[in-house]
Amino acid sequence: MSGTGDTLTDVGSYLVVASVISVLFAHYCNAVLMSRYIDKFEEHSKMIHFLVPRRLTHVIIMLGLLLAETSVLLIPLDVANRSSSVYGNIGCSTWNTSCGGIDVGTMWQVIYWTIAIFIIAVIPFTIFYYESYEYEAGSDKEGSCWKQVKSALCYQMIVTVMCFIFLFVTYATTNESLIPITTIDVKNRDSIWTSYNMQVTEVNDNMVATAGEHVSTLTVIPVPVTFSVYMIACMSFLGWFFFVIFAGVGLIAVPTDLINAYIEMPKEKIDVSEMERKKKSLKQRAKELKESGELLKKQYRRNGNKIDKKLINKYKNAVFDLEKDSDKMDLVQELYEGADASIFSALMAYVYLFAGMISVLITFFWILHICLYILPVAVEASQGRPDGVPLSPFLNAYFAMYDRSIPLFGTLSILIFSFYLQMAVMKGNFRVGTRIFIIQIHPMRVGRTLPNSILVNVSLILATAPAISQFCSQAFAEYIRMTDADLLFGTQIKYLKFFKPFFDYGIFTFVFLGFTVLSFLYFITCGRKVEGIDERKMLKVLQGISDDNEKKKKKWFWQK
Repeated sequence: MSGTGDTLTDVGSYLVVASVISVLFAHYCNAVLMSRYIDKFEEHSKMIHFLVPRRLTHVIIMLGLLLAETSVLLIPLDVANRSSSVYGNIGCSTWNTSCGGIDVGTMWQVIYWTIAIFIIAVIPFTIFYYESYEYEAGSDKEGSCWKQVKSALCYQMIVTVMCFIFLFVTYATTNESLIPITTIDVKNRDSIWTSYNMQVTEVNDNMVATAGEHVSTLTVIPVPVTFSVYMIACMSFLGWFFFVIFAGVGLIAVPTDLINAYIEMPKEKIDVSEMERKKKSLKQRAKELKESGELLKKQYRRNGNKIDKKLINKYKNAVFDLEKDSDKMDLVQELYEGADASIFSALMAYVYLFAGMISVLITFFWILHICLYILPVAVEASQGRPDGVPLSPFLNAYFAMYDRSIPLFGTLSILIFSFYLQMAVMKGNFRVGTRIFIIQIHPMRVGRTLPNSILVNVSLILATAPAISQFCSQAFAEYIRMTDADLLFGTQIKYLKFFKPFFDYGIFTFVFLGFTVLSFLYFITCGRKVEGIDERKMLKVLQGISDDNEKKKKKWFWQK
């Protein structure tokens, strides 16, 4: 490798090219995804409108998703930028010519400052701007742009001021990292130490055992952090609350939905009679729901403008399920209209099956790695022993194995696992969405999602980005040591005064695995519903309520 202290090395040039290609590929995937979810009645709803966005909402949506994915891609970039061996030079930056020569530490801070600006300012302003346009469209024929901007700025200033007041006040009181340092003092040092040669030497139990008499001392050193690091820590802490839910659901939902897509995808030439049967089934469900709605109205009037909220929620869920099935039917007709279904649909079905099998393996390895490497440490910490040891390094050992032979494969492996976790978070977000208890506020529905709803979900995905990076740094701690990510997430943020107890006792790890188990139980029991069941149940319940009301009315009439 060649290079000087202020220029990129050959490895650094390769990493820049690979990063650009990865970002362009992610941009294309985002365009395909958003063109599927955006409301099909929107003026700019085609994929080309997201590939080359012109509207403000589309630009912010695409940039937001790209920022979230870029923050995850920085992990393999940080690892590849480090020395080619995990036992090589300490640290890696522009001054170290044995590395890629990229200042990844600065890139981490730039990316997360940009994400913070998007969450605090850009996305809220865009949402307020979009919603004020809808309001003006109904009351102002001219649709004044200045009124939209003025209204959006007023709300935006309130959000921004509140966020910065919170950050500055908490930073003034909790800006120290309490870093634990274990010092081992041995008498016979010649038996374990070699001459200093700028190599990473990890003191392990075997070395201490052969040292003979020794004394271990634990010291906590308070180290103040910069405002940038503290801001990233606050974003990561907030993102963990969404991450444990979205990732827990998404790790199970990704393979489940891909395999269900294979099962539901026609593998032979589409039978017209089967299509008509499906349409009649949808019409029957719609008819039953319409009757249920009429009965709900009657009950509402008879009970003095009061109604059972549980029935309302069940009715909304039934309508939502019907809309999803209707969207699937529209998608099938759109895909296979004028195409040779016996070839095209069969090919797509097996693409879904192959992707589903790969995702099953990655999900299985993720969960197994968490149980072997992260969970034992969390269990030990919950019992008051913060220095717990994992049962096995598992994926860390797998990645390090490639570093001794083909380092590129180790970097690609950590890229696959990190990016898959990002996909799982996005899938979990689309599945769970923004809910207050069980009521969805901004659901992601295929072909029926308004831009403001997409923006809300993009802001949640952005909020989870620092938590994803911190979780990957925690899961692959042995492999990514001596990187800027390890210094940022594994030391400065992990031991911050306020956040330290949450990470010391493994609280987020237990919650994350809890949601994963609940999601698995849900998808194997209720993942695939039989068509029309909810609608028939709803109609039967409401008809029973209606009959009861009629009987009570007759009884009251005769008593009178």
